[in-house]
Amino acid sequence: MAFEALPSSGAGSAEAGRVVRASWGEQVRLNFDDHEERISDLEVTVAAEWRGPWDADTAYNAGDIVEHNGSSWRASVAIPVASPADEPGVTSPSDWMLVAQAAGPGTLDLDDLADVGIGSPLADGDVLTYDSGSLTWVNAPASGAGIISTTLVRKSIDKSLTSNSVLENDNHLVVALDANATYEVRYGFVYQAGTGGDLKWQWQAPADIVGIESALRISNSATTSEGSVRASSGAFTSGAGGILSAGGTGGNASILGSMMLVTTTGGNLQLTWAQETSNGTATILRALSWLVATRLL
Repeated sequence: MAFEALPSSGAGSAEAGRVVRASWGEQVRLNFDDHEERISDLEVTVAAEWRGPWDADTAYNAGDIVEHNGSSWRASVAIPVASPADEPGVTSPSDWMLVAQAAGPGTLDLDDLADVGIGSPLADGDVLTYDSGSLTWVNAPASGAGIISTTLVRKSIDKSLTSNSVLENDNHLVVALDANATYEVRYGFVYQAGTGGDLKWQWQAPADIVGIESALRISNSATTSEGSVRASSGAFTSGAGGILSAGGTGGNASILGSMMLVTTTGGNLQLTWAQETSNGTATILRALSWLVATRLL
């Protein structure tokens, strides 16, 4: 770093063109017009250059800036190659000046959300939603509000009832329904029944479910599987009053149905079935009969 003494109009001026050199921290004395001035602790601004992550095998110039352990450091002096002793912030802090300190690890509790005007969720599984410029927690069942999910169950073995007209829970055809949800439900039953026993079924579900059910099945008066088909559609009814029936033909027959259900409280949708009329010829609900519940909302 050099200083040039400029000519002066008075006697005793410094010689024109004389160069005065100073090192770091050295006092510099210049004579101008017989006045002595002292400059102490000379500070020199050095242009900074970003050098990326610190590397012990890299030489650095004074003013170079590096990143090390998440913090930014500026070299105060020239640092030669392979100087592990000059690691920023560790072994020789005087050679490096801290520019920006790395943030330490931290956690955010849900209670802290109140500090940013969001508030805390009311229950486990709640989802934060944005509507009309505000953030609000809403209840989200396990399958997720607004997410389509499908549950399929099917019978793995036949079930047979003889001389029994009392409805029983099927041990396979049952699905769990979430609260505050809308479902499309479809089912397909394959059965065998005598012409005197037939088959009846009924759904058990939370009492507050509302919906509609449609079904196609063999008429009770039919005597063969090619007999007349009976179609029905009406309000879904859980429990008493919601019994549907299908005719027996002595061979296998099918029942196909669908429902649209809206729940308020969660619970199981359970198939119950029995013989329409108690009869010594068994009524059998076949393996691979199925029940599918698809959540739409």
